[in-house]
Order: sequence, then C-alpha cells, then structure tokens
Amino acid sequence: MTADDRGVASLIGRLVAAGTNLAAEGADLVYDGPAHSLNADVLDALRVHKRDILAVLIANRSRGVVSLAATTREQQRMELRSRMDRNPATYNTCVRVDLHGSVCPDRLGRAVSALHDRHEAFRTRFVWYGEHLLQEVHAPSGPVLQVMTRDVLAGASDDDIQRWCARRGAAGFDLATQPPARWCYAPVEQNHAVLVAGLHHIVCDGWSVDIMISELVELYRHTPGDDRSGRPVAVAATPRGFAAWERGWLVPERVEQARLFWAEELRGTALSPVLTRAAAGRGVGGDADCLVRVVPPAVAAGIEALARSRAVTEFSLYFAAFAMLLSEETRRSDLAVVIAVANRTQPAHETVVGLCRNAVPIRCSVRDGDTIDVVAGGISERVARALEHQTFPIGMIAEDGSELSRDADLRRLPFTFGVEANDYTPVGCGALHVRLRDVYLGAARAEFSLLVRRRGKHLEAFFEYATPALSCDDVAVMADRYIDILTDAGDMHDHPR
Repeated sequence: MTADDRGVASLIGRLVAAGTNLAAEGADLVYDGPAHSLNADVLDALRVHKRDILAVLIANRSRGVVSLAATTREQQRMELRSRMDRNPATYNTCVRVDLHGSVCPDRLGRAVSALHDRHEAFRTRFVWYGEHLLQEVHAPSGPVLQVMTRDVLAGASDDDIQRWCARRGAAGFDLATQPPARWCYAPVEQNHAVLVAGLHHIVCDGWSVDIMISELVELYRHTPGDDRSGRPVAVAATPRGFAAWERGWLVPERVEQARLFWAEELRGTALSPVLTRAAAGRGVGGDADCLVRVVPPAVAAGIEALARSRAVTEFSLYFAAFAMLLSEETRRSDLAVVIAVANRTQPAHETVVGLCRNAVPIRCSVRDGDTIDVVAGGISERVARALEHQTFPIGMIAEDGSELSRDADLRRLPFTFGVEANDYTPVGCGALHVRLRDVYLGAARAEFSLLVRRRGKHLEAFFEYATPALSCDDVAVMADRYIDILTDAGDMHDHPR
C-alpha cells in the first residue's frame, strides 16, 4: 500500500468513525452523516479525493463488502486484545448443540444460512483504515454449515464428542479476513447429531447465544425441506446500529459526568492488585486453564437461606465470598473486581447479536471482622450505582481518575466475577429436540476469574486463570478456600445477629 493509499484509507476511517456513511453509485460518491461530521474541511477532502475514495469502495464491493461502519468501544478493545494475545483462541466462544430426533442436514444448513442473512455480525470483518478500526459488513455468501461424514463421530462417547467440539472451537480467527463464525454438523447415531458453533467473542456475548439458538430453532421449523428460499428472513437490529447509538450517546457532557462518577467511585481503590501466589514476571493473556469446584447442595441451600434472612441477593453473597478470598490473597482491603453486564439499555438493543456486553468495575471493601453479609450489602449498593453508568468503558479510567491513552486501554483489571443461571433447557421443534451445552467460553480474560453457574440442581464454580501467572496447585488452594468461605457463610442463617 502506497502512502497515497494509506492516506485515503485513513480519511475513510476518520469519516466513517465519525458517523459518515459512504457509498459508490456509478461514478458518484454518495455520503450522509451528522452535520458536525460534514464540516467544510471534510467536504473539501471528499471533493479532492473523490476518485480515490470511489476506487476503494468499488474494490470493497468486489470483495463482497456491502457497508462500512464504526466499531463500538468494546469491539475496539476486544480486537486489540485478541490480536495481541499469545493464544489465538482466548476470545473464542464455542457452544455444542445436541440434536435429537429426525434431523435433515440440508434443512439445517439453510436455517444456519438464514441466521447469517438475518444477523450481519456473522458476516462482519474488522479492518483497520488508518488509525480507525471499522466494521466491514459482507453480503451473504451461500452455505455456511460444514457437514461431516458419518464416520467422524459414529458411536463416540459423550466425552469424545466434547473433546472433538473443543478442538473445533479452539481454532483461531483472523478478524480482518475471515468470518467470525463457523458452524459444523456431525451425525453421532440414528436420531442424534451434534451442531458446533464456534464464534469470536467480538460478535457474540452470553445474551447473543440465547438469541442465536432460539432463532435457529425457529428458522429450522419454518424452512421447508424442499424449498431453498424458505420463509423471508427479517433483518435484525445490528452492531452497526449499536455503534451509532453509542457514538450519539457518549456526548462530551455525558462522558464527563460518567468520568467524574467513576473517578470518585474508584478513588483510592486498588485497580491492579497482585495475587501473592502469582509468579514473578507473569505475562498478560496467553495460555489459560480452568478448574471446577461443585458447590455442595447443602452449602447452596445455606446461601439461599442467608440471602432471605439478610435481605440481600444470592449473587451478592457469592460475589462477596470471592471478594473476601481476593482480599486474603492480595492483602488488600479495597480492590476492584469486574463484572460483565449486558449493556442493552434500550429496547432496540435486545435483539442484537453481537458484543454489547460491558465490563463494569465494582469496588469491594473487606475490613477485619466483616461477615459475608456485610460485604455483600456494600457490594449490592455499589453494583446498583455502577449499573447507572455501565455504558462508560472502564478502559478510560486510570487509577488517578484520569483518562487513559489508547495504549493503556489494552490493560485489563486482573479479577472478574460472574453468575449464570441459565441451565439451557431443551427446546422442542417438531420431531427435533435441541439441547445447548457450553464447550468453553475461551480462556481466561483476566489473571483470575470466577464464574458461578447453575447446572441442573447444583452449582459449579469455574475458576479461570492465566497459566503464566498461576499454577493449578495455587488455584486449587484458592478454590477450596472459596468453598470454605461459602460453607461458613451458609451456617450463618442458623445464627442471626
């Protein structure tokens, strides 16, 4: 790429990132956007570089690009972290869908293609135009489901199937050149098959998975076996629209209000505390592992009873136990833990398949003598306040409350926590019954993370950790200690204060 080409790409990136829509119609360059983005200098640049901009847009169209759009703050951070991580699968999301009943692979393939037609996130590339990361939305490109032969999983055990799915989901994505979604179907035995969906986290969050599977079942139901067209597929709300909303919402006055809130909320807390067990010279990102502990039913019942007696949520109690563990392990009484929130604050956002989640830091204070319900009460108050400002990206807050530079945006807070209550109950679809199961949601997004998930009638605690920072033995000790804290807490409901 010549210097002139780079200059034109940078101009296109700047215009689109500011909200300008560009399109080529024959020999004409068509554009529209907010009035503030089309000032005299911009209009002059469009006139001077019209021919070169048209050449780029026409070349894009020949590659199947139907539109360019700005990216969201979360997409920008995800792309940068993904590109710099040592492990190409760290930000992969992989789910396994068990199909029971009479399955028609051709019909399923048409349903998957219709899902891609409906949701442009699956057809989006993330490309740098100068210093601006843009979304390149591509046109539908025909069949997307890979169908395996019967010998691949014939007679395989459940563990073998799970390992096969994990290998499929561990393949990395080149976000600039490849679709960020892959689908693979494999028959197991008569009336049993497996569908594996491998996606990059930049186009899929937890909310998106539920939308994706429910719509896939619906599309399969309404896709005739002998008609390639099926039912017309409506276009859903898009990440493009979310990015446009975010750009309009984050006006300077609102950003300043949120910045002042977060500067005060996090003042004096430890944003980057270090676990005493962490290896010296640890690296950020890279290879990771996961350790699982079952929360005994009696302990879970005790936590539920304690939540009722103390008028706090079970979420805040499980979170408080994690905060108490981290306080012991970092020797810090005031630290920040990240939770992921859906960030779908408008009705139009609820049907978006894409990365709408936002990471919100929660200040956790644990003082000597504090009981878990006291810690949980403080966490509940801070979560409620934080959710009012969840659309403000944490990467822009430094320890002193100032805005971070673009390079500093790459750092992550070391501890994350989350709860998932979805047990993925089976979905019926005529003769087909669907059950969704996680394979994994990538590797650790932080040095040490905890996800509490309901599995049927019991709870499991998933401890994800970066292996350059922690050993399995270290995490096992901390995981056991977490269960001990919960056990002690579960006994409290029998001893009211």
